[in-house]
Amino acid sequence: MMRHYGYNTKRVGLRLFWETLILPINLTLCNIENGFVASTQRISRIWKDHKVRQKTKLKQQADTWLKEKYGMLTFDDYQETARKTAVYPSNYKLTYPALGLVGEAGEVANKIKKIIRDGETKMPPDWKDQVASEIGDVLWYCAALASDLDISLGRIAGQNRAKLEERMQNNKIHGSGDKR
Repeated sequence: MMRHYGYNTKRVGLRLFWETLILPINLTLCNIENGFVASTQRISRIWKDHKVRQKTKLKQQADTWLKEKYGMLTFDDYQETARKTAVYPSNYKLTYPALGLVGEAGEVANKIKKIIRDGETKMPPDWKDQVASEIGDVLWYCAALASDLDISLGRIAGQNRAKLEERMQNNKIHGSGDKR
């Protein structure tokens, strides 16, 4: 080993090599890796924000289209329309819409039964519209029944949504009973 000015030149040379070349490269690679992770996280956040904005924009467009096409926007708007068209004796306030709801649900089930029996290919071209019409009748009776109970259809929908989201979160979608 050579000694120069009292230092081990080999050791000094390795130290200089390490400090001037290897350490900066290592730090650069760490920064690149950290930057990549940070960039990936930023891109993920930007993509999520974009999807949320896109979903919100799509919902706004759908709401606008519904309002323009049918002149209503919410369950409560629909419930008000149903209330105006509800004509049945007041002494059958709950009974009439409950029986109508069961009858219309039966009509939906009957149309679905025919699809099972005959297959979609043998159904009339407007079979989906026919089923949708029956579902609309079910919705009318739901709105009428909610009105007779003096409960907002929007509130019912919101509470049901919250219940379903809680079940999803608790992994309790499967099973039976209201208190899962």
